[in-house]
Amino acid sequence: MKITICSTRPHSANSLTLGCDCLGTIQYFDGVLNDHKGEPSVIKAYMRRMQHTEYRTGKVALARSRCLVISFIVTVVNYEYVLYWYLYTDATIAFKIKATGELSTNLLEQGAIPSGYGTTVAPQINGQYHQHMFSMRLDPMIDSIKNTVSQVDVVPLEGDVGSPTLMEEALPLTTHTEQGQANSLSGRIWKISNPSSLHSFTGQPVAWKLVPMNTPPLMAKPGIGGLGLRSGHCG
Repeated sequence: MKITICSTRPHSANSLTLGCDCLGTIQYFDGVLNDHKGEPSVIKAYMRRMQHTEYRTGKVALARSRCLVISFIVTVVNYEYVLYWYLYTDATIAFKIKATGELSTNLLEQGAIPSGYGTTVAPQINGQYHQHMFSMRLDPMIDSIKNTVSQVDVVPLEGDVGSPTLMEEALPLTTHTEQGQANSLSGRIWKISNPSSLHSFTGQPVAWKLVPMNTPPLMAKPGIGGLGLRSGHCG
């Protein structure tokens, strides 16, 4: 099997070796990449893991990523929610939720069409659009309990010409009631830092950042317990 991938640097891709680069029951695939002239270049045993090749020297740097996965399943009415916590060796913590189980549906009148509020999945059966909301509480202690939170956006520097230099613009959150909305256009994150503990390399306060996913905001109107969503998002 071959998989075609667009790349202008096929010489930076690496062929992998069974039992050396990856362990266990593994199926490697060849990859077909294009070079800087648009010509195809086949990389044997390419599609399993990428290594970094320094194109100036041809040297390869390799590092394995390992993580502890903590998962559990919750049954709520028709759904099974599968929750995963990923704990990586570089201190990254990732979280993922999958919704499985039975589709949430309602009955349609004969001949009725959802008209943007759902998808007809069987005769007179509507799979309505809706949102799933999850709330997580974080109690960080970055080198102690003396932590502060800032909302950080990436913004371009002022000027009519020149390179698109970027800078971080931080807004400290000073009360327990302040809230922020995710903004993918500015690469918004929230940084939890400890001003009293400085990093040995950077000299800056040690910190951990919360990186949100690009998902729709809460669409339910104030005072309404439930809302069918007239959009392309289906829970």
